[in-house]
Amino acid sequence: MSQIGKYRLVLLRVFYFIVGVSFVFLAGFDFNYDQIGFVKNIIKSGFFAVALLALIGVFQPLKMLPLLFFSAFWKCILLIAFVMPSYFSGELDDNLKNTLLPISTGLLMTLIVIPWKYALSNFFTFKVDN
Repeated sequence: MSQIGKYRLVLLRVFYFIVGVSFVFLAGFDFNYDQIGFVKNIIKSGFFAVALLALIGVFQPLKMLPLLFFSAFWKCILLIAFVMPSYFSGELDDNLKNTLLPISTGLLMTLIVIPWKYALSNFFTFKVDN
């Protein structure tokens, strides 16, 4: 952990904590067991999984960086594949309008918090072992 600064580690831990707590509240605590709520239950389960992994990231911030990569990737995909086409075609509905600011803010915060020099040297270098 000495490869990045002390304040950067504290920032990562705080960010993991905020992500963990916010995803628990996003998922809510009420699971519906009927067929109509099945897709919502799948989404809520995913939110709880991300929340638990983020809380692990409080204790192991550098080992849990792939969680932040996942978070950044799905937000980019959502914005590029769904929000932007709807925006440019003029068919941006209320659901997409309501998610635009939180998703883009979360993406920006995630991209700022990731220690890119460390991440690129430890996660995105490909070595072939013979």
